[in-house]
Amino acid sequence: MQSSSGRLDLLVDEALRVMRSPLPSDIADLAAQAISDVIICAIGGADGPEARASRAAFSGEGSVRIWGTEEFRDPVTAAFINGVTAHSLDYDDWAPGSGAHPSVAIVPALLAAAASRDVTGTQLLSAYAAAYELQERVGLSISPSHYEIGFHTTGIVGALGAACAAALILGVDRAPLRAAIAYAATGASGLKSLFGSAGKPLNAGNAASVGMRAALLASAGLAGPAADTVFGPQGLVPTHSTSVDEPPLAEPFGEPWHLRRLLFKFSSACFGTHGSIMAADVLRTEGIDLERVASVHITVPPITQTVCTIPDPRTGQEAKFSVAFTTAAALEGPMTTARFSEPFQPSLTARRLMDSTTLTFDDAYAKTQTAISLTLDDGTIRRAEADAGQPRWSVHPEEQWEPLRTKAHDLCDARIGADSVDRLVNAARRLHLNERGHHEYWA
Repeated sequence: MQSSSGRLDLLVDEALRVMRSPLPSDIADLAAQAISDVIICAIGGADGPEARASRAAFSGEGSVRIWGTEEFRDPVTAAFINGVTAHSLDYDDWAPGSGAHPSVAIVPALLAAAASRDVTGTQLLSAYAAAYELQERVGLSISPSHYEIGFHTTGIVGALGAACAAALILGVDRAPLRAAIAYAATGASGLKSLFGSAGKPLNAGNAASVGMRAALLASAGLAGPAADTVFGPQGLVPTHSTSVDEPPLAEPFGEPWHLRRLLFKFSSACFGTHGSIMAADVLRTEGIDLERVASVHITVPPITQTVCTIPDPRTGQEAKFSVAFTTAAALEGPMTTARFSEPFQPSLTARRLMDSTTLTFDDAYAKTQTAISLTLDDGTIRRAEADAGQPRWSVHPEEQWEPLRTKAHDLCDARIGADSVDRLVNAARRLHLNERGHHEYWA
């Protein structure tokens, strides 16, 4: 077993190695998609109550754009506001290994750090990939015990990823990178008890801003603590988990690339509900008379029990964490962001289906699997099963750009216009060409 300092030193060294080495083409594509997806989600959420409150509470001026607006803030504040806004729709990406929303913490800090520097597209992609791999390995090492205790993975490990990305863009070497990650660890926080409320996006914003602040302090010369605040005694890992899985912490980055498992969302709800949405889509496509449905039974993995099983949601935020609602709504028609609008008003049909829903928690189900059984009025049973844990590409992530473009138009056209959406997506696709400052959102 490695010493605690040995674990952190390996992660730091591997992050620096990735920053200085060419990325595989598919990893570069996924990194570019992740960067654009976070901005897309933030623009889509810019009119929401979380975004408006964050901008009002933390007013001021600076050099970093608040996405979807003409406002600017200082780097730490901008990382917070952009992180909150990007997570407010619960539409941002998800890592099936750790269970974190990885990019919503990393990207706001990454681009806040880049705003005042002459940074290339290649540097952005490499810093993102390095931060993702570091963050995911720590997340895997403490999963699932920290989540079962009640901690929100995004807020916990997201702060480390944000610090790593920002520090790499700020050009630090080994000692200050280690310091940035160490100082981010003491600010990392996030509680699952906020799920289903406007408070959940605060965990993402906090992770981004904590990481940004730690990176700035380290790059300004603040020496790192002698103690290992991540893995050492009374550090982040031992105080936020009951067990540690060692193998992910000993893997060189790229062996494997955990980024290849990154999943983008195509419905603005908790990822634990996506299997139910996919299974319901199958039944709806096959044809089903909902008036004849007497009862609904949903089989899900046990991990969903404290995450997305709100039985009777009263707000759009709660509905994002209700597998009963997402199943009923998807049986009615395609899931759109409007389904979660406030005031929350599910149809009479959806309400009846929710009231007739029962759940089974099956240990044999993977965290992304769901099965739906509909019992009709004549006793006939219609069943469908889905696994949301597969990426939307089969050969190369390049295939995923067009679904992301469609998502971008759906979320952002009304706020910035279709032409601006296309320019944003096209610019993201060109990041690997190493251009500098070619789009307003990461200029």
